[in-house]
Amino acid sequence: MFSLEGAPSWMKQNAERMRQSARGSVAFEEFTFTSDGLHQLATWFYERFDGTLHSSRAEVDIDLGPIPFQEFKEDLRELAATLES
Repeated sequence: MFSLEGAPSWMKQNAERMRQSARGSVAFEEFTFTSDGLHQLATWFYERFDGTLHSSRAEVDIDLGPIPFQEFKEDLRELAATLES
């Protein structure tokens, strides 16, 4: 399982801000991945995700706040690689 301890610093900062926020003022989802699941997600973002929903070809807008999407993908890939070691 992936834990916040091995996460990039921006993930830790976001988690801390969420803990400090008043209940209901920050919308977020929390997911738990197995090592294999995290690797599959990272691979999907790098190799198959083209910014659209394949069934309708609608463009997807991923807003991670101050974190550029490319940085998110790179961090995700690094985390997956770390867990494989």
